[in-house]
Formats: sequence, structure tokens, C-alpha cells
Amino acid sequence: PDPSSSDPPAPTNSTKIIVRSIEELVTVYPTISAPGTAIVALGQSVGLLEASGCVVDEKQKSSHTFVIGNNNSIGIMDLCVSIVFHGVSTFGGYGRGRIAANLIKIGGNNDVVRAGKRKCTIGYAPHDEQAINTKDRLGILKIYHRPGAVPVGPGRFFVEIEANSWTKYSIRVEA
Repeated sequence: PDPSSSDPPAPTNSTKIIVRSIEELVTVYPTISAPGTAIVALGQSVGLLEASGCVVDEKQKSSHTFVIGNNNSIGIMDLCVSIVFHGVSTFGGYGRGRIAANLIKIGGNNDVVRAGKRKCTIGYAPHDEQAINTKDRLGILKIYHRPGAVPVGPGRFFVEIEANSWTKYSIRVEA
């Protein structure tokens, strides 16, 4: 390809082109030769899981499940898990909510599940988007999964939450 050209690269059968606007799709359209080559990401989120008022006791685990099917008409580019949590007021004062969480994928047919490994922890949690729970503010835990190969492959996903103290939380997973 010519580096001085402003034309987008022509896709191959295995290449996906991601466009973030209808205007960008119009410029890419002449290079599309097969259905499913272009993925339009318009910045609209889709809720995959939402639960509020959940409780996990000290030294216990809780899990939430969602499934991404093998539907070629919807391409999920990334996942965002948001957990907002707090502790409880007791006779001895405020007991902070303290949790840890994992995003886990079971099965599927993409690069996340390799070499016969059926269960794989995925995602990352940027430090600057986390907040501890104090008596004055809610705790926030965010996990992102932004795979290099898009769209996110089909499979069953779990968010496992483990608490070090009694914690009440709400969870939302968006794509």
C-alpha cells in the first residue's frame, strides 16, 4: 500500500474494517467486497447484564452470567463491567465494602480461549478508574475487555465477585 494515499486499505477475507461514523462508512464502502467486512461502531452501548441490590457476605463469592451468542448481525467491539459498592454501618462504626472481581470467558472460538483452555480470565482494570469505598463515597470497580481481534467472540461470560467484608453492590455490563 502507498503510505501517502488517504484511501483506506482494501480488506482481505479475514480483515475487518471498523468505522465509527456513517461518513467514514461511505468512504470505506467501495473497498468492501464481502458481507461482514465492515463493522460500524456508533458509540451506542448495549446493556448485557444489570443487577442492583446484590449482597455478598464476608469471605464469600457471588457470580453473574451473560452470554454473547453467535449472531453475525451484531458485532460487539468491547465490554465494560461497572460495579458500584458500599459497606454497612455497625455499632462499631462504618465497615467499608471491599471486593475483588474477575471477568471470565468460558468456551468460544477466538484467541482468548487457546490450547484447549476452556476457562480464561480476560479484561483489565485501569487504576485511575477504580475507587475504594469510604464512609463518604461509594466504591467503584471497572473492568474492560477490548480484544485485538474484533468482534468479541461468542461464549458464556461470568463476573465473579469476592468480598473481604459484607458488601452491597450493583453491577452493569455494557457492550
